[in-house]
Amino acid sequence: MADKYSIGDGDSLKASKNLGAGAGVNPGQFGRNFSGESDIYGGLTKAQVYAVLNSYRREIRACFESALLVRNDLAGTLRLNFTISGSGDVTDVSVVNNEVESNILESCVLQIIKKMEFPKAPNNLPTKVIYPFIFKRSS
Repeated sequence: MADKYSIGDGDSLKASKNLGAGAGVNPGQFGRNFSGESDIYGGLTKAQVYAVLNSYRREIRACFESALLVRNDLAGTLRLNFTISGSGDVTDVSVVNNEVESNILESCVLQIIKKMEFPKAPNNLPTKVIYPFIFKRSS
């Protein structure tokens, strides 16, 4: 039987029908536990940001699975801070906190965030995002 993994983000309100529910979710699904852990403000709505993040869940799950090959006890939160320009490009990404303590996972997720393409903001303003990715093995 294959291991199952869960990737969530620490928030509890469903932002779209494609988003799962935090802990125990299928591999790569992003959960929403709105406890103030994610912070999104500026030109795009939270739903727009969540939709794009959700579309990259398989790639982020692949990062986690690759990192597990090196260290099979990985778990924790990788909190990132990034800016989306008014035109939809990610202009900068930084790590706020890496509880997972895996440089392999961190590097892989950062590369994915940098290549994400978001919609153009209707008001052409940048969007600031602080987003916690929660990684854990599901039982």
